Formats: sequence, structure tokens, C-alpha cells
Amino acid sequence: MLTCLMTPAQVVSHLRRRRRLLVGALLCAGGLSACGSISSQTALQPATIGPVQVQTTFALCGFGAYEGDGYTTGCETTYGAPTGQVLLGYEVPVGTTLPTSFSVPASGFSDTTLTFSSSPAYASALAVQYTTMPGSQWFGYISQETSGAGSSGEGGIATQQIPLPAEPAGTPYPGPLAEVTALGDRITADSGTDNQGNTLSPDRPLNCQDSDTAGTSLDLTGTVSCFDDSKDASVATEDLAVAPPTASSVQAGQSTSLPFTLNWAGPADPGASFTLTAASTAAGATVTPASATVNPSSAASTPLAVTFAAPAVAPPGNYTVTLTATSPGGAAASGTATVAVSAPPAASVTPQAAPPPPPAPAPLPPVVETMSVARSTPLSSILDHGLPVTIGCNEACLTVVDLLIYQPPAKRAGIARAVPTVLIGRAYVGHLSKGKTTIRLRLYPVARTDIIHLARFTLMVRTTSTQVGGGRTSALLAKLHLHPDCRVGGHRVQPCIAF
Repeated sequence: MLTCLMTPAQVVSHLRRRRRLLVGALLCAGGLSACGSISSQTALQPATIGPVQVQTTFALCGFGAYEGDGYTTGCETTYGAPTGQVLLGYEVPVGTTLPTSFSVPASGFSDTTLTFSSSPAYASALAVQYTTMPGSQWFGYISQETSGAGSSGEGGIATQQIPLPAEPAGTPYPGPLAEVTALGDRITADSGTDNQGNTLSPDRPLNCQDSDTAGTSLDLTGTVSCFDDSKDASVATEDLAVAPPTASSVQAGQSTSLPFTLNWAGPADPGASFTLTAASTAAGATVTPASATVNPSSAASTPLAVTFAAPAVAPPGNYTVTLTATSPGGAAASGTATVAVSAPPAASVTPQAAPPPPPAPAPLPPVVETMSVARSTPLSSILDHGLPVTIGCNEACLTVVDLLIYQPPAKRAGIARAVPTVLIGRAYVGHLSKGKTTIRLRLYPVARTDIIHLARFTLMVRTTSTQVGGGRTSALLAKLHLHPDCRVGGHRVQPCIAF
């Protein structure tokens, strides 16, 4: 920048003087050009693969200044503007995209950081000024307005990350990557105009065209030096692409091997050791690369299988499996395969014959019952105390003992019912275990009162025994016949039972 600052009118007068020198062809060996230069530039791939880092060191000695006054060389500090903007341009391969803005640490300016924004006008001017390489494109940038001291100490170091151009899936960029960096500047002022009457605002359109002399770096207004200097670079790049297999399929609960391929472009590199990881969108799936690390630079293509184990509960559908290779510097390349997971086949069910019914339990033997009647018992005793009957069972049982009389004599006695026999007494006997019991089978009161009027009749004793807790029964019957010559007199009944 200038050590002795000029007014806007002095700047315009100086620029008109430069134009007159051009028209008059008063050029010397020093020539007319802006006093800006690229002192050094480096280009490399810091992470083995991935973007190329271009670092450019540039310097200015005044916005709009030039080397010499037509007779001498060196940074001309007598002329130049106190404020201005820096221009940077990059020629890169088609398919590469650069950021819309970036920052540069600076020195010698009023700002310690220069922020560059995209300038399509500068990119177009660079494409016209320089012979664009086949398959290349320009990106132009312009900084904010800043000021400096007008000496060779003004400059900065611009670092640009240039991604490798995109290639078809699974194909690495073959390289090399060729790049050109261009430097320029233009003056600004708070007031005043150039020799075309345009204000010197930092927001004015950029115009790099020169209609007076081809090949110079002056525009129509004489306020812009777009093409101060340029540097080119070519980097022998390394690149890795992960090629996925064609679509695969597997049943839920099963595993499949996916054959990925690692494709390498570049020289063999002992330091190109990549870490391999795999992931899937199928929840709960297990995805395992065949190797945890690989150096793919030893061959153009390296096959690598990835095992995909589908969960048994995975719903049918398409899922992705991604294999990622990460370099020691953190750059990564990945490829994604699609796996169609289908439902497992329905389990076949073989009908089975119904088992045969269990055999019927063997019938239990009936209750063995015994019964005896005291046949010599006088009728009077039967009427008063009951008929002695002894009942026995071979196991625990319940016995019902009935005393019956046939219907005809019952009718005569006035106790008949509409049944062949008439019940005139009943008793219940329970045996807790095997054994015998003697009871007195008593007549019902009505029968005991009226039966004494019969001359002859037959009594029957019937027993029915049932197993305790079961349905097995047994029955016995005994008869007692009365003789026709039996007599009943007074209160005494003579024994006349015959059998």
C-alpha cells in the first residue's frame, strides 16, 4: 500500500497516465503490470486419498500499483490506492466443486483475515485471459475491502481443499490432478470515479476486459489488475473406490456373503493401510468384513467379502449394507449394496394320527355279600324287636336291608299298594371294612299293628350292598313263610314260622 496516500482524484489521474503510456506504446523491459505475485505454492494429498490441498503464498505492494513507471522496475509506491480488494482464481478439473467462500490469514493489511466470496465474473475473465486446459473449469473469488501500507509486506497464505473429481460408482479417480492459481486486485475508494465515470465502490461489478492492449492486466477503467500472477501444479493422486456387488437376497434368520471390490488408482503405497468397517440399515443385523484392515495399493482391484446375517425377526424388505475403508489420515471411501430380505418358508406340518384311546379299565369284581336270617325267631319277637339279620361284605360297603310282604296278604291286611310287594321295614348298614354285622330289622308301625290279623303270609328280606366310593352292587333275598295253623291269642303270638 502507499506510504503517501493519494486522494481519489490523484488515483484517477495516475490511472489515466498509465492508459496514455499504453496507447503511446512507451513500454520498457519492466513492462506495465500490477505489483502482485505468487511467491510459492505447494500441492499434496495429506490423507493418502481424498482432496488435494493447495497452499498459495501471495504478496501485493499496493492496490492498482505496477512495477516501474515505464523506465524502472520494482514496486512503485508513488502510485496506488489506499484501499482495495484481492482476487484469487483456481482452475480445476470439471467434476470438482469448490466452496462458495473461504478465509485466508493475512499480514500487512488492516484485516488479519481476508474473507473471499465467489465471483463468477472473475472466473469468466480468467477463462478468457488464460488458455483453459481441456476438461477444466475456473472458480473466481474476491475479498472484502481492506487497506495496507503499500509495501511488499502485504500478503497472505491461501489454503484450498480441492476434492477429486467424481467418477462413476466403484471407479477411482485416475489422476493426476492439474491445477492453476491466479492472483489479481482492484482499487476501491469511498468517493470519486474512474475515467469511465464509475464509482469505486467495492460492490461495483468486476470488469477485467482490456480493449486497448491485448495481454495487459488493465481493464477499461484502469482500476483493476486482474491477472497479476499465476502458478500451476500437478499432483499424482491416489484414490480408492469401493465397488458394491449387484443386488443380493437372503431369508430372515440366514446369512449371505456380499463380494465387494476395492479399486485402487495410483502407485503402490506401503502407508496406504485402510481400516474396514461395515454397517446395515437392518436393525439387529450382524455385518462383518472378511478383514479388519487392508492395503489395496498393491493391486488395481482387491476383492473383499462382507458377511451379512439377517435377524430372524427382520420384516421382509430391502436393506443396505455399507462397507467403509478409512485411511490413516481420516479420508474414507465407501460402497453400498442392497440386500432383499425375504420371510422364511412356512414350517411344514406333518399331520399325525391321533393316538389310540387308552384301554378301558378292567371291570372291578362285584361286592361279595352274605346275609342270614334268624329263622327260629318268634313272630312276637319280630313284631316287638325286629327280625335278626346278619349282613357281611368282603370290603367296605353300604347295605340297604328291606322287609317285604307280597301284595295279596297285604291287601287283606289293608296295607297293600299298587306294587307286587309292599315294603314294611327298612334298615341301613355300613361296613368300614371287610366283616359282618347283625341288626334287627324292625317293621313299620302300621305293619306291626295290622299283620297279626293274618292267618298265613310270607315275609321277604332283601339286601342290596354297594361298594363305598363306587357303583358295584350285590343283592340277596330270603323268604319266611307263615304256617296256616298259626294262631294269635291275647298278647302272645305263638311261634309258627316255617321255612
